Amino acid sequence: MDQFMDMDRRRVLESYLKKGHADLVLTNGNLINVYTKEILNGYSVAIKDRWIIRVDKDVSSVIGPETLCLDVEGKYIVPGFIDGHAHILSYCHPQEILYEVAKRGVTTVVTELLDLSFKVDLEGMEEYLEATKGAPCKVFATIPVFITLSEASKKRTPEFEKILNLLKREDVLGLGESFWQEVLRGHELFFRLAPYALRMRKTIEGHSAGCKGEKLQIYAFTGVSSCHEPISYEEVVERLRLGLYVMVREGSVRSDIGCLAELKRSGLDTRRIILVSDFMSPEEILSKGYMEYVVSRAIDNGIDPVSAIQMVTLNPASHFGLDNVLGGIAPGKYADLVVSPSLTKIEPQTVISGGRIVVENGNSIGLKERKPLRLQGFKRPFIKTQDLIIRAPKRERVKVRLVEQVTDLITRESIKEIVPKDGELTPNPEEDILRLSYVTTEGCYNYLIKSFGLKTGALATSSLWEAYGVLAVGVRIDDLCIAINRIIELGGGIVIVDEGRIVEELPLPIGSLISDLPFEEVAKRISFINGEAKKRGVRWNKPIMTLETLTTPAIPFLRVSDRGLVDLRQKEALSFIVD
Repeated sequence: MDQFMDMDRRRVLESYLKKGHADLVLTNGNLINVYTKEILNGYSVAIKDRWIIRVDKDVSSVIGPETLCLDVEGKYIVPGFIDGHAHILSYCHPQEILYEVAKRGVTTVVTELLDLSFKVDLEGMEEYLEATKGAPCKVFATIPVFITLSEASKKRTPEFEKILNLLKREDVLGLGESFWQEVLRGHELFFRLAPYALRMRKTIEGHSAGCKGEKLQIYAFTGVSSCHEPISYEEVVERLRLGLYVMVREGSVRSDIGCLAELKRSGLDTRRIILVSDFMSPEEILSKGYMEYVVSRAIDNGIDPVSAIQMVTLNPASHFGLDNVLGGIAPGKYADLVVSPSLTKIEPQTVISGGRIVVENGNSIGLKERKPLRLQGFKRPFIKTQDLIIRAPKRERVKVRLVEQVTDLITRESIKEIVPKDGELTPNPEEDILRLSYVTTEGCYNYLIKSFGLKTGALATSSLWEAYGVLAVGVRIDDLCIAINRIIELGGGIVIVDEGRIVEELPLPIGSLISDLPFEEVAKRISFINGEAKKRGVRWNKPIMTLETLTTPAIPFLRVSDRGLVDLRQKEALSFIVD
C-alpha cells in the first residue's frame, strides 16, 4: 500500500504542477480542522482522484471546466468518520452493512476478525477481507489470538505461520482484543504473536474489563495499546494515565458514553479517547444511526463538538498509525469528507470516500456489488431428542450447578437441588429453570439455566462468541431439537420455535454467522425474533445477544463449554452435577 500510495501521490502531484484541475471541489463551507480544533469559515476543499490537494478560502486556480463544484455554504465539512473498534461480521454480508454505515458518515471501519475465529479458516478470513473491497468505505482489520473455552473449537485454531502471514497483510492493523485474564495466565499464542506485531509497528488491542491497579499495569506492560471496556469515568482515567487509548462504546453491546460527562469539568486531554460502536445490530442502525449517532450522544454528554469529532477521526487514525492519510482535512490526505448542516447533531447529507461521492442527500449512490462469500456453514449430523436428555444419578435428589442470568450479559453460579423424573433432570419453567444445550461437531452438552425468562418454546443460534456450534435454550425438549436441527439444515442461523412450529428464522449459512439476505430483511428478522422471545417471557432486552454471549471467555463469570461450565475467575471447568 505504501509503495502504491507514493506512486499515486507523485502522479497526482505531477498533474497538479502542470496546472491540472481538481475533479471535485467543495466551496464555502465551515471546515472542521481537527489538527488545531478550529472551525474555519468560508473554506473550500479541492480533490483530485482520491486525494485532497488544496484546503483554502480560494481554490479557484484548480477549478477547470470539468471540475464538479458543490456549494456547501452554511454547512460543515467534517473528516470522514472512523469506527476504530467494530464487529461488522455478524449477520450481514459486508457490502450490505458498509453501504448502510457509509450513509451515516463512516468512511473507514476497523473490524475485529474475532467473530469468524473457529468458524472459518484463515483463507476464509482473507476471503471476507477481499469481499469488502470496492465498498463505499475502507475496511481494516485486527486478527484474533484465538481464545476459546471450547475444546472442539480450540482444535480449529490455525497453524502459527498462517496466522503470522495474516498479520502481515497491509489491511491488517494488529492483534485484536486480547482478554486480560488469558494474557496474564500466559496465553501462548498471544505471546508468540505480540513481538511480531510490535516489530511491525502494529497495534495490540486490549480487553481489560474489570482489570485495575497492579494487574492493569502488568497487562499494559505486555504491549496492549488500547481498551474498549471502561464503563466508568474512573476506569477511563486510569487507562489514560497508563498511556492507553481508551475506546468508549455506544452500541448494541453497551452504552458507555455517559461516563464522559465529567470530562468537561476535569479538563483532561482527550487526544487518546476514541468513540466506537463495538457492535451495532442492523435493526439499531436503522432506528438510531451509526457513528453520527455516537458523536451526537457524546455532544449531548458535554463533549464539545470539535473534540467529539476528533474522537472519531484524528484520534483513531493516530492510534492505528493511519494519520498520514486519514483522520483530517489537509493536502495529501485521503478525500474522506462528510457534509452536515449541523455540528451539534450530525446529519450526513453528502459523504465523500476516497474522492468519490458515495452519499448524496442522505442516499447511497451506485449499486451494491456483493462479492460471493463461500465460507462454509456449520456442518454435523442431525441430533435426536435423546441427545438432549440430562441423565440423573440414581438418587432421590440431585444437586446441580446452574447458569444464572444476572444481567443481559453477566452470569453467576447457582446451586439447586432437583428431584429427577424417570431418571432425567428436567427444566422447571415455573422456577424459571430451562434447558440449555451446546451442540458442537463432536457432541451435545446439556445444562440448565436460571432466570432467562422463556416460558414456552426454544431459541437457538449459531452466532456464538468465540466458539463454533449451536447454543439453544428452551422449555420442551422437542422444540429444542427442532430449533437445533433447523440451524444444522441451514448451515447456521437463528431460530425460534414454539409447540413444534418454527415461528421465525434468520438463515446464517455463510460461516454460520452471515446471512445472504438484504440488510433491511436481516434487521426485520432480528427485531422480530427478539420480540417473539420477549413475548414468551424473556426478560432481557436483546435475547439473541444474551444467548450468543454464553460461550465467550470475555464476560463474567460462568460460561458454557463442551468441557463443563467454566468459572472465568479461575478458568476452572466445573461439573454440572455438584455431588
